[in-house]
Amino acid sequence: MTPEELQRFFGPMIHRYTRKQAIEDGILVDLSAGTAEWIPGMVREAGIRIPVAMTTTVFADCVSPLEDSGLELGPGQDIKGRLWDVLWMFANAVRWRGSSGQQADNEGELMFRLRVVPNLPKGSDRQPRAKLVTLKAVIGGNDDGSPCITIMYPHED
Repeated sequence: MTPEELQRFFGPMIHRYTRKQAIEDGILVDLSAGTAEWIPGMVREAGIRIPVAMTTTVFADCVSPLEDSGLELGPGQDIKGRLWDVLWMFANAVRWRGSSGQQADNEGELMFRLRVVPNLPKGSDRQPRAKLVTLKAVIGGNDDGSPCITIMYPHED
């Protein structure tokens, strides 16, 4: 359906929340144009060629805790390594799905799993064990209609 046909059928659009607004509001973390130069480079190194963002909750849990959260990375953990793990496991899931010939229930979504060491309360001396985490990557349209990827928890949308 064209935008005109949609408007005739559903009526005028009341509100549109764009991907750009979600990034500006801190709902999404833009990994393709990150403030740190190494982040977009790592995205490209993982083989991801279209814009990719991650929900702030996934970023805080799987990459780096938020500043005011009272949490810190566990022993032996660093932001670059944790981000690489998420990107690499996503890229491998894409390759596996492409090479397996397996049909997905929803072609625009891809579930993948990785082990993540939980963040710890600041000052903790615990040695946490890595936990298996399931993430969902959704490929959809960016604000201009071009393809983009958003990595999130399965219950997020």
